Amino acid sequence: MNLRSLITMLLVLPILYTCNACKKKEEAFDEKLAGIQFVQMPFEEVATGETLQIKVVMAASNECGDFNRFEENWPNDNTLEVKAYLRYPQEGVCPQVIKTVEKIYNFTPKAAGQYILKFYAGGPFLSKRVFVR
Repeated sequence: MNLRSLITMLLVLPILYTCNACKKKEEAFDEKLAGIQFVQMPFEEVATGETLQIKVVMAASNECGDFNRFEENWPNDNTLEVKAYLRYPQEGVCPQVIKTVEKIYNFTPKAAGQYILKFYAGGPFLSKRVFVR
């Protein structure tokens, strides 16, 4: 191995190590249940198997908060409870400004009937009716 290759390798290795450390920090986050503030449905009636795209609006407690996932619970065949979770980085400085986060929730009913969609709002639920033909 010549001197030039050795110097290049010594310069590149710390950069690669640093990049991997950055990736690990980005993956470290805390997940928190969010209260949904607003739900907007384009239609109240949909066909079986058709996807209804529902706009869900929630607030992040700081500028770094971002959507992570929806959690669904079916208490019975025609009632769906939806909770939204936001994620926040474990490290770093985030401006303490409340930020609005919008996400589309896709509801695809498999059978005809009337459904009640309940979105967790921090205590009570925001309820919406969907008629499936």
